[in-house]
Amino acid sequence: SRVPRGSGSNCEVADSNESSASEGRRHREEQQPDYATRAENRHIRKKRFVSSPRYVETLLVADQSMAEFHGSGLKHYLLTLLSVASRMYKHPSIRNPINLVVVKIIVIYDEQKGPDVSSNAALTLRNFCNWQKQHNLPSDRHAEHYDTAILFTRQDLCGAKTCDTLGMADVGTACDPNRSCSVIEDDGLQAAFTTTHELGHVFNMPHDDAKQCTSINGINSDSHMMASMLSNLDR
Repeated sequence: SRVPRGSGSNCEVADSNESSASEGRRHREEQQPDYATRAENRHIRKKRFVSSPRYVETLLVADQSMAEFHGSGLKHYLLTLLSVASRMYKHPSIRNPINLVVVKIIVIYDEQKGPDVSSNAALTLRNFCNWQKQHNLPSDRHAEHYDTAILFTRQDLCGAKTCDTLGMADVGTACDPNRSCSVIEDDGLQAAFTTTHELGHVFNMPHDDAKQCTSINGINSDSHMMASMLSNLDR
């Protein structure tokens, strides 16, 4: 999906086949010991929710425009953006904290050796997804194997109708090594929120104002990390 720059632009979704999975609380029926052979001595107890942290191994890629703009501080800057995103994914409402683990950073100093980046956000995403596959090792046990890849660029990204696009990712691709990737336009530290948003799409999250989410978010659908427009953010 695409994250518009201002508060007055409409967001366009790159993949219309968005889906969301709702997680219900499981129940377990447990029977007490029945020494009197009375079958009615049963009770139903709700299973207690146990939070299980998840780890998402991540590749960070910065193109030539990022290298030229940030210079020697580039890697530290990228880690700062990911640190902010990682903190947001530890919000208690998620219940299972998601830890973003950076396993590798690639800085492209020669644009000929990187993916083709242009103002066309959708095409840039496709090019990057195809390019990043060569750097991912097949074994999940390898220290540099990653679950998702993120490209940062200073290129002004454009959608089908406007150039208010701040990022793009396909929806629900976390388990697809060929499509688990996103593109972020760097416009300062607020790119951390764009990163969080686009990773949300990779994790199969729709926009807060999507039909399946309106009953949950209500009037607050414009102030969470999956809001269609990046204007203000409460959580």
